[in-house]
Amino acid sequence: MAGNDPIVEPLMFTRGADFVHDFKIDAKDPDIPDGTAARIEVTKTSKTDAPIIATWTLTPEARQIRARVEAEDSGDDTTIGNQYRYRLLVNLPDAPTLDHCWFRGPIVRRQ
Repeated sequence: MAGNDPIVEPLMFTRGADFVHDFKIDAKDPDIPDGTAARIEVTKTSKTDAPIIATWTLTPEARQIRARVEAEDSGDDTTIGNQYRYRLLVNLPDAPTLDHCWFRGPIVRRQ
């Protein structure tokens, strides 16, 4: 099959807790290039035309992309429900730039 097949993995949110996670690249992969940007987009459904209801900017490093999202934007944000959907998009500084969907999946709420 041609094309990109993102890793499917749930994001776990807990009331009162910040969302903290490091998305690490495989040991055999090259470093994430300088100038890379990353974000998580949240939608209510997985439909291709579902409106984006939240966007969080992440921090790319050489071997990982670091997510640090305050609780009021993630665990305590009641507009983001259980089984909403997310995608982690990485913008690589190619010419032209390249958006790559690395992860996607459901949001699972605890407590």
